[in-house]
Amino acid sequence: MAIRYSLSKKGANGDGLYYANTRSAGVVDLKELCKRITQRCRLKEPMLLASALAFAEAMDEELAEGRIVELGNVGRFQVLCSSTGAETTDCFYACKHMKPAKIQFRPGKGLKQMLKGVEYRRVALK
Repeated sequence: MAIRYSLSKKGANGDGLYYANTRSAGVVDLKELCKRITQRCRLKEPMLLASALAFAEAMDEELAEGRIVELGNVGRFQVLCSSTGAETTDCFYACKHMKPAKIQFRPGKGLKQMLKGVEYRRVALK
């Protein structure tokens, strides 16, 4: 398995340097992941799918409460916020100064280990 990439020229007037851009090999949805998992254990696909959907809902709820969701070797998810500045604390209004929240993902040891062994394969730009 290899991470696919293509090259593109970046810079003023197209006379810049070539940089790598990751190219997706496709998308795998939750149903397909559940099918793959059933090949590795005794759980049936409907039970896995129901569990995964419940897991996603619980994760949403915990993130909405401001908690970090840790998934072992996979990593951690956390909601981050930022704002524009205000002259004083009394002049700060969340509805005016807060920027849209974002979700940050920090990979765990398992994913970091996987990344150490990644190989790359150049593909043509379409």
